[in-house]
Amino acid sequence: MKGSVKWQINQIFYESGINQIGQSKHQAKEALKTKLSGKSPVTWHVIGQNIGIFSYKTADNYREIWRQVASFAKENYKIRDVQKIDGQHIKEFIQSKIEKQVSLSMYQQYVAALYKFEMALNGYAQKHNTGNTYDFKQQIQETKSSAYQTLIKNKNERNYENPSTLIDHIKNDEHKLVAKIQYESGCRVSECTHLSLKNLKGLGNDPVTGEQKGVLYIEKAKGGKNGFKYVSVETYQKIEKRLNEESSGKMIVNNDEYRKSLKKAAIKTDQQYTGSHGLRWNYAQERYEKILELTHNEAETLALVSKDLFHERLNITKHYLSSAG
Repeated sequence: MKGSVKWQINQIFYESGINQIGQSKHQAKEALKTKLSGKSPVTWHVIGQNIGIFSYKTADNYREIWRQVASFAKENYKIRDVQKIDGQHIKEFIQSKIEKQVSLSMYQQYVAALYKFEMALNGYAQKHNTGNTYDFKQQIQETKSSAYQTLIKNKNERNYENPSTLIDHIKNDEHKLVAKIQYESGCRVSECTHLSLKNLKGLGNDPVTGEQKGVLYIEKAKGGKNGFKYVSVETYQKIEKRLNEESSGKMIVNNDEYRKSLKKAAIKTDQQYTGSHGLRWNYAQERYEKILELTHNEAETLALVSKDLFHERLNITKHYLSSAG
């Protein structure tokens, strides 16, 4: 393909089938589910790989990142044809952004855009019978460790550097259990220190990832919200066992004593103490990362994480995800 970087990117965008601006995203999802039903499980990963871009804002943001990649490949590898970009070029482009200390949320936006770039290039190749195939997943994944180790370090960071180690060093078993609930489900401390048997809803599947989880029903959370939270099967069984040991069928934990246990564990593991809410920050950031790998769509991922956190305003959830900014 010849022409300026901007022209080539627009050709890829408009001729690949990824441009679905003006169409109903909901209808597109339902049509995709119908089309793929019976062939394989229609997971968020499958949807993410097969659904296009529906908003002008997303299209503009993603095309700008695609242009940056193409310009990077042209400047550093003399690649003038966008169709010749491969996974290694994608990896080195992302690494260059990490070295420039972009925010963690910006890194996540690059990842979402580049997954869609892969989809667009494959769509264009199929339409024009070029025989080219594109798969950037491995190279993108190889940047993740570096990004999260480098970009998440910030004196204003509210999450814990190593939440699993923190939890392991909590001596009080009941406090350790509460910490696991927070880390695995994103519960506020007030939502998981007053549990009873009626909160237990058995085992089920995470509605986004499809993983088997233990299901908790939380009533009257902040803002009067009710909803489901999902923890590992192991943690769920521990909650169930603990509740059945009490004649009242309730597990009541003193919030202040719990926070003291967290602080002691933070000191022992040489981590900054950020309160019980720090584990909620860990959950939000890790949940965002996991869902983004499935949906390949930044806006949709943000909406799903907001729902998990019982938030109505997306800007609050963005605050959790941009704290390393």
